[in-house]
Order: sequence, then structure tokens, then C-alpha cells
Amino acid sequence: MRPLEALCQERGVKLTKPCRAVLGVIERASDHPCAQEIHRRVLEQRPISLGTIYRVLNRLAAAGILTRHAFNGSTMRFEATSHRHHHLVDVQTGQIVEIDDHEFMRLIEQTVERLGYRLIDFKVEVTAERKGREDRA
Repeated sequence: MRPLEALCQERGVKLTKPCRAVLGVIERASDHPCAQEIHRRVLEQRPISLGTIYRVLNRLAAAGILTRHAFNGSTMRFEATSHRHHHLVDVQTGQIVEIDDHEFMRLIEQTVERLGYRLIDFKVEVTAERKGREDRA
């Protein structure tokens, strides 16, 4: 059994054929696909409606198996819920780069504690463009 399927069983999410198909797409994804892209990828293997994809995504997100992101206010994108990490969005290409910096995390946690709070959650989204991009055109 694949890790996300095991997590579904652990959290009481029924592993229907559509659910397994969506999980397969997410596990193979090297990007953060939106519902329409997940639908397109599942359609390569089996017929399924976009409405079913949305229902499965909502169920998986509610169970904490998937995380939703709206980068730069764009279309909702999905990824498997994993260790805490953040994202950099390239404003020219739309590419999403994961930021996994433990020193940055430690700085946030220390700052919150120094201010007398207990960290519950936080989100960081960095919007940037590559240096020297105009030289490549």
C-alpha cells in the first residue's frame, strides 16, 4: 500500500477508485497541480468527471492528507501534506519552488517565542524573479 493510501485508511477516508486515482497523480506530481490538471492526468488512465475530482480533493484536504495553496491568489493548487515548508513563486514563469530551510524555521519559532507567543501555524509565500533574466532573452 502506498503511503498516502495508508494515511487515508488511518484517517478513515474511504479508498474509492477515484480517490486512488487522485492520490496516484499527487504522489507522482513534481509540481503543485490544480484540480483541472489533476483531472487531465487522471483522464489519461480512466474516465472521471471534474466534479468527482473536486469532491475527492475536498475530502482529502479536510482529512489533512492534501494541502491547498492559492499562490499569488491564483487557482487552488494541491500537494500531499508533509513536513512544513514554504514556497517561492517565479512571477515570470509561474514556477513554484519549495523552500525547505530549517534555519529560517528556527528563526520564526524563536521570534514568536521571544514575543511571548506559542506558534500555532504560519505561511510564507515568496514572490521573486530570477536575476539577470533580461540577459537571457
